[in-house]
Amino acid sequence: LKQTKNDLLAKEQETIDKGNELSDASRQVQHLTQQLASVQQSLSSLNGDLQEKKDALLAAETSHQLLLQEKKRLDAQLESQAEHVLRLTNTSTELNQQITSLEQNLSKAERAQTRFDIEKTELNEKISSLQLLVQQANSTIDQLQKSIS
Repeated sequence: LKQTKNDLLAKEQETIDKGNELSDASRQVQHLTQQLASVQQSLSSLNGDLQEKKDALLAAETSHQLLLQEKKRLDAQLESQAEHVLRLTNTSTELNQQITSLEQNLSKAERAQTRFDIEKTELNEKISSLQLLVQQANSTIDQLQKSIS
């Protein structure tokens, strides 16, 4: 009878220990799930930032192309109006200003491209790091779920 009582007490303690383990595992799963949601939100935010930067670069490139087309159009107009010397001089001054502006815009676009490439690389590194964290979190969740089962 005493042995049965000791067996029952041991079984009861074992049940309590298993319950505590399950409770701990459940808390770990909940914590990892929250971390996963946070990582996924950060990843989504980074993707949004990257898309905004891509859109800004595309707009800058489009603007640059339009300015180059405008320069060509103005050059053709200048040739066709060569007989108007005063007008030619004024147009030439205007074209020089636009060329300077185009060169400045080109320089800005090149700097923006460089910044974009750096930021893209950094974002890709962050995305890779976050994806690794997500994989690790998923693996840990899977292991915890298996140990709970």
